[in-house]
Amino acid sequence: MNQGTRAKLAAASWFPGFPVATVQTTWLFSFPFCATNKVNHFFCDSPPVLRLVCADTARFEVYAIVGTILVVMIPCLLILCSYTRIAASILKIPSAKGKHKAFSTCSSHLLVVSLFY
Repeated sequence: MNQGTRAKLAAASWFPGFPVATVQTTWLFSFPFCATNKVNHFFCDSPPVLRLVCADTARFEVYAIVGTILVVMIPCLLILCSYTRIAASILKIPSAKGKHKAFSTCSSHLLVVSLFY
């Protein structure tokens, strides 16, 4: 795989997450805060910050859930489609030894993907 292909694959995996994260972050920090602005966490995640907000956050929460589902489910579906095509190709291999070798390689990759999701 050449460097251009690797760059395109990396960009394709990072590109969908940036708009969702940018909109979510700017929207979250545009809310009015009441009480203290201190978050007792090392990382400033959305749920602890939402507890400090003095406004209705229902629309934001729906956006965050829908955005997260889209960013997670679309790659998952693409991976499942890819593995379906790989399995169909493996089943066309005539030798049992070739099928076994291909399935053993794909099973380890599929295990990593399933652990990730």
